[in-house]
Amino acid sequence: MRMAPIAAIGTLLWAVALVLTQIFRTELADAGREWWGACALTGVIIGLLGTAGMAVADKRHFGKKQDD
Repeated sequence: MRMAPIAAIGTLLWAVALVLTQIFRTELADAGREWWGACALTGVIIGLLGTAGMAVADKRHFGKKQDD
């Protein structure tokens, strides 16, 4: 099973969360949850690294030709 698409979907979800935290920044700050934006940004950064790593792993694993 290829893992890069799964990691990419997770990264996309973190990106959506980041956008939402910026839209509702004032409300989050009033509730004491302004750190949610930093959490979402961290998720995007780690997700990009993970997606790149999974792409390399998928290429190594699925790129091999089997000798029949």
